[in-house]
Formats: sequence, structure tokens, C-alpha cells
Amino acid sequence: MKVLDFEELKDNPLSEEQLKEVIAANKEGFILRWMVSGAQTYSDVVDNYLEAAFIGQECLN
Repeated sequence: MKVLDFEELKDNPLSEEQLKEVIAANKEGFILRWMVSGAQTYSDVVDNYLEAAFIGQECLN
């Protein structure tokens, strides 16, 4: 299963076309690894999960 590390993508972003190719090649699923740091409250953690869920949903479109 392909692992997309969000922190690495921030430093070395994929083009939209490259990202579409990765998603198409991994239709069975992939892992989006996201580093969560600095969360002080549960609402901070929820905000991070909400952002990750939004990105995941956008990948399905």
C-alpha cells in the first residue's frame, strides 16, 4: 500500500497530475501520513482530523 507523507509533500509537492496518477494507481487504498503536533486541546485534534477527512474526501472526487 502506498504511503503519502504529507510533511514530505509540503517540502516536495506533487503536481496535480502526479497526485492524480498516484491516486489512480492506488485505487485499492493508500495511507496519508499526517504529523500532528502542538495540539493543546481535544478541539485541536478534532480540527486536524477534520482537515485530513476533507483531503481524503477530495481524493475521492
